[in-house]
Amino acid sequence: MGTSDVLSIGLSGAITAQRALSTAGHNIANAQTEGFSRQRVEVGTRPPQLSGVGALGTGVKINNIERIHDEFIVSEMRSNASIASALQTNYEFTSQIDNMLADPDAGLAPTLQQFFAAINNVSNDPSSQSARQVLIGEANALSERFSYLDSRFESLRKGTNETLKSHIKDVNNLAKAIADVNWKIVLAREVTQGEPSDLLDQRERLLHQLSDKVVVRSNEQEDGALNVFIGNGQTLVIGKRHASLDLKANQHDPSQLEVVYKNQGVDSIVTKFMKGGSIGGLLDFREYMLGGAQNELGRIAIGVAKTFNDQHHKGMTLDNELGGDFFNAIDKSTPLTLPSN
Repeated sequence: MGTSDVLSIGLSGAITAQRALSTAGHNIANAQTEGFSRQRVEVGTRPPQLSGVGALGTGVKINNIERIHDEFIVSEMRSNASIASALQTNYEFTSQIDNMLADPDAGLAPTLQQFFAAINNVSNDPSSQSARQVLIGEANALSERFSYLDSRFESLRKGTNETLKSHIKDVNNLAKAIADVNWKIVLAREVTQGEPSDLLDQRERLLHQLSDKVVVRSNEQEDGALNVFIGNGQTLVIGKRHASLDLKANQHDPSQLEVVYKNQGVDSIVTKFMKGGSIGGLLDFREYMLGGAQNELGRIAIGVAKTFNDQHHKGMTLDNELGGDFFNAIDKSTPLTLPSN
């Protein structure tokens, strides 16, 4: 073996060691980087030199810079992130209703108790003018409390819609970012014939952020690009192209926004398919908590007004006349009707 061969082998070892040290330094420098995957240098022998006495070694080479990554674990993390985000969002908005109704000063229960206490005082002394005035005052307070709570529910509905708009905007930005990184990964693989680990980590972080908004599924193409699906299989990202989401008013209830999937000029309402993540948590809250609580408040108001009016009709005034409606009969007013196809 000549001197040049020895120098070549030594040089290959020095270069390989340098690359290994650089990779180790890269790992240490990014120890606190969110979503960073540790990298490892895989080495192997260089092709041997054939001679009359056998195959002579020619040194060492770097086969690959491996990204230490477990797709199953990452997929489970994304799934759990979607569930946790949905529950947290639902809890935050549901707590607002709970705090509002349970408030000892602004809730419904204290005002109802004061109203019924005033009724008892009138029943104990029907001829007392002061007791009657107190009852009228408490009835007005109860009516105002129902109106106040309903306005709070409407404000919460508007807040829900504004938060939903913000999350939809985030989804669209993330979809575009993932499509852009897809294109960079494809180009990098064509040039280096290896895995662009840092770009893959960047895409994984974006995908994790997207899973905080809504449940996502993905599969990788042969060229390294990632296809991302949401809802009922709607394609959000395919290669370097991406679709988008939008919101529009429900045709039967303008106060309720529907999630619209927009792709290549075709719009589809996908509200019922948006599960998990902060978007799914918001939609569940709006449908099962906000709407239900507001409807229940309305039923309580109608029930109290109707029941008290029915009883009031059976009573006598101080002028020995039958009583009339004490509360306005809100269940007899003309309901709002909206067109439907």
